Amino acid sequence: MTIEHSNTTDRQIERAEASAERPDIKPQEWAGFNSGAKVLGPDGAEIGTVRETLPGHLIVRAKENIFSEVELYVPRELIEDADREHVRLRHTGDELKAMNLTTPPAMQ
Repeated sequence: MTIEHSNTTDRQIERAEASAERPDIKPQEWAGFNSGAKVLGPDGAEIGTVRETLPGHLIVRAKENIFSEVELYVPRELIEDADREHVRLRHTGDELKAMNLTTPPAMQ
């Protein structure tokens, strides 16, 4: 009886499963969002713009009100689909504000 050993690690399996679940946002494309890309809600309403891409989050500059802006740390799992110029989220701007996404991930 021969036992085959796989070189595949649990981490590689997790990444492959995540890619299979999210075929529109592959790991190699995650860092490809342009700074300044428009961030849209599911209804197409503009929420803000991408300021920076972190490994698990996008930093989005969004209007808080008519006079000020706020940075939102949007987790990768909230993204529906994306290309270099547009990022479409699964939630509206009001829903994101209710999630309190203003705390940087390192401080959570």
